[in-house]
Amino acid sequence: MNDKTKPSPFEPLINFFSRYNLIVFIIIIAAGLSIAIFAMTSILQIPYSDTASGSSKVITFDEATISQLDRLNTSAQNTAVQPNLYNRSGLFSE
Repeated sequence: MNDKTKPSPFEPLINFFSRYNLIVFIIIIAAGLSIAIFAMTSILQIPYSDTASGSSKVITFDEATISQLDRLNTSAQNTAVQPNLYNRSGLFSE
């Protein structure tokens, strides 16, 4: 009564996944995130297209808008006096 069974051809693969399941999981997650980021980036770079009229619009800034943006103060140029937050009474106290 010789009870030797033939080993499964998938046994090395099963041993590999049972030993390195966490590493394989991390690699699959990283690859999935990379593919998702690549897909989202390529989708966001496509110009807006109106499907009803079939025309595509590329958003551009005119010189008036750019000059208005240049005139805005940055946070480094802000000279407004900031209120002292430590002397305030509680917001919900009477």
